[in-house]
Amino acid sequence: MGDTFNISQTPDSSNLIVYPAANYDVNLTASSGNNYECVDEIWSSPNDNTDYVSHASDSVVSDWYSCVSHTTESGTINYVRVVARAVSHEIEQSIGSYYILINDGSTASKSSDLAPIRTSYRKYYCTWNKTPSGATWTWDDIDDMRIGIQCSSPSVTKSYTETITVESEYNKSYAFSSNGAATTGECVDDVPHDGDDTYITTYSTAAYIDFNMTDINPTYNVSSIDNVTAFSVARSTSNPGEDVKCRINSTEVGSLAEDISNVFTTRSAVSLENPKTSTAWTRNDISDVSIGIGVWQNADSRDDVRITSIYGTVDYTIFDNPQIRTTQVYAVVNYTPAATSVSLSMPDSLSVSHSRNIGRFNFPDGDYEIADFGRGGKTLTISGVERTSTVSHMQDIKDMCHYGNEVTISDLPDTNLNTNYLIQSFSWEDQSYNSEANDRIYRWTLTLEEA
Repeated sequence: MGDTFNISQTPDSSNLIVYPAANYDVNLTASSGNNYECVDEIWSSPNDNTDYVSHASDSVVSDWYSCVSHTTESGTINYVRVVARAVSHEIEQSIGSYYILINDGSTASKSSDLAPIRTSYRKYYCTWNKTPSGATWTWDDIDDMRIGIQCSSPSVTKSYTETITVESEYNKSYAFSSNGAATTGECVDDVPHDGDDTYITTYSTAAYIDFNMTDINPTYNVSSIDNVTAFSVARSTSNPGEDVKCRINSTEVGSLAEDISNVFTTRSAVSLENPKTSTAWTRNDISDVSIGIGVWQNADSRDDVRITSIYGTVDYTIFDNPQIRTTQVYAVVNYTPAATSVSLSMPDSLSVSHSRNIGRFNFPDGDYEIADFGRGGKTLTISGVERTSTVSHMQDIKDMCHYGNEVTISDLPDTNLNTNYLIQSFSWEDQSYNSEANDRIYRWTLTLEEA
């Protein structure tokens, strides 16, 4: 048995996250600043639509970014995974393309097509177990690595149905009273309706009222308006005899709803063309559309028709190039650090403590039994003084503590102690008398729990 004993450890694999550090060859549009700065957020903290690179065209374009170099990492590289976080803004891009790019410094490669890109942000990735050149990854490859994305966004066709609601009163033939809110518009703008909480009435036996409506999404490239549907929600508080009818652009549409009941009921009417012009709907028509209701009630039961909601829907088709946005690009380098082995001077102090799992069972007659469930733990505490290569040896033990894996003790005189342990604690004290000494003297203490 020699004057030293050995501590060794094989760490688990670790991940190094590599981020873009500069533009290399960029062609996408940055929302602000440099392209790489739009995609370099920490992997766990994406900022999505705060900044991003984007593309909205049939053409195929790409962004390449240079990356930060590794620092102290070492060991065997298992794989490199490039991750991009992307979204198809508002419209799903189902026919475009989206690729992850990588270059090891000499050879480029790309993933399979990862389209379609969805309308909510998600991660897309590709893993390379070997370099694009086909070799085992080295840390020089990581330092030379470039990553990026390539995409296209052809025009797509999609049908939408969008609800439009009341903005303000537009026109009326007779006064309408507001109940539950300050204005007539505020009384009928709830979708879904709020019943008798807010509503409008009129004293006239025959009257109508129209309202200006909200617009559909202004960012869409609308190719056609298929139809506009008007909705009204009303009830009568008296005997049957009251009628209502929907209106679009100051024109009655649909059929007359006769003898409405005392339960709030939704009625609708569809117009395939603009009733004001008798021509196909246009996008500008929707910006100016009005929806309303006509009311007919008995002379002896005025104010009996309560209208609680007016709204509409617009069915339309868009033909547009969705904007493909990418808000993060980074590489995950998975590696296994090299096994570490440290030889220390034989300890001058060693103690072992054992614990056992003991149980006592009491019986009704006052008797009892003791049961031994085996050893609960074995703690080894060793201490010694190190005089050569002390700084590097102490750092190696600190690294083992950091990784947290089992360590193997070998070459202690008592072979029963040469086994696998988990490090509970490690401490050291500088006992060098000369502050100028190049090689320090350390008193160290290591507490281990048998694995």
